[in-house]
Amino acid sequence: KAKKGIEVNVIFDAIGCINTSALLFEYMKKMGVELIEYHPIVPWRKYFNLYVRDHRKLMVVDSKIAFIGGMNIGNEYAGKKYRGKNWRDTHIKIEGPVVKDIEYFFLENWHRYGGALVDISKYFPVIKPVGDTIVMALSSHSRRRIKPIYQTYLAAIANARNYIYITNAYFIPDMLIVKSLIHAAKKGVDVRILLPAISDIPFVQHASRYLYKRFLKNNVRIYEYKHAVLHAKTAVIDDIWATVGSSNLDRRSFTANLEVNAIILDQSFGEKMRKQFLKDIRNSEEIHLENYKRRPFIQYLKEWFCYRFRYLL
Repeated sequence: KAKKGIEVNVIFDAIGCINTSALLFEYMKKMGVELIEYHPIVPWRKYFNLYVRDHRKLMVVDSKIAFIGGMNIGNEYAGKKYRGKNWRDTHIKIEGPVVKDIEYFFLENWHRYGGALVDISKYFPVIKPVGDTIVMALSSHSRRRIKPIYQTYLAAIANARNYIYITNAYFIPDMLIVKSLIHAAKKGVDVRILLPAISDIPFVQHASRYLYKRFLKNNVRIYEYKHAVLHAKTAVIDDIWATVGSSNLDRRSFTANLEVNAIILDQSFGEKMRKQFLKDIRNSEEIHLENYKRRPFIQYLKEWFCYRFRYLL
């Protein structure tokens, strides 16, 4: 597309793309793609910061269409016949006025970190609503310690009446979210959490499993997805509130990373999300308290040890 004269701008995270060949980026530049490396891993370079990362996965096309969710661009999502790993993830296509917000999230960082000047007159056109679904885009901005995704999760959990279904790849919530979920379960809300049985980051998985006992003792049901690496970050509540995005339920997503989530208020979409969740748990194993208590002691030690580092994960 860049060779055809279409403006193509890409922000990539230095840590997230550490295994990507430099030759690929050189080729993209040669073909006319403008690139920004977010927080390069070079101590003397401007904006050096190992901890704060750009974890967003977003794309905006012609200021009219946006895509956000948990999916990276990588072979992990290709089928096995393409030497991929067939990861399970969720990404959504968005149209309508909210695309302007997502476009702003991209351009804000593009300019802040030295991106090439763009013709701003081409951006932010008047966009008419498409359908009657209410969609909001929220971005966690680490520089300002703003936590709209976190606060929205807490509010949605507190107002749940029937069910809360959460799918998350890296699940190490703080005690406020833990207590909110348990409080909802004690009120009779059906609280279920779907997590990976196979993780690309075992250290995080061990830390996450340390919390299982607390949840299981308080009627929160936990499942582990078995057929592939689960990388989705979604939630649906009472068929009327849903979120899809890049944010995990962990300290890093809420306090350090740049993240973007869509909040969708729509019964039809909520029903689809609920049905997908129930389909996923049919491919999962439910964790039961008695079986969890009988796990090997060495497994408990791994969980206890990894959970000590939860504020760094």
